[in-house]
Amino acid sequence: FDCLCYDQEVPKKTPSPKQDPPTLPRQMTQIILNNPTPGDADSILLPPPDHVVLNHLYVMTK
Repeated sequence: FDCLCYDQEVPKKTPSPKQDPPTLPRQMTQIILNNPTPGDADSILLPPPDHVVLNHLYVMTK
């Protein structure tokens, strides 16, 4: 029985270069939560969201 036939080489850990996170696509900044509502409008009456923002993370810039 030869145990060496099932050996696998473990990849060596190399330090990955530090990179900035990817930029946010432009369509993801145009979501209804970033738009101001008129003063007399109720905030719970927001328009339906676009299909591109569904199931995505909300990002707010200050």
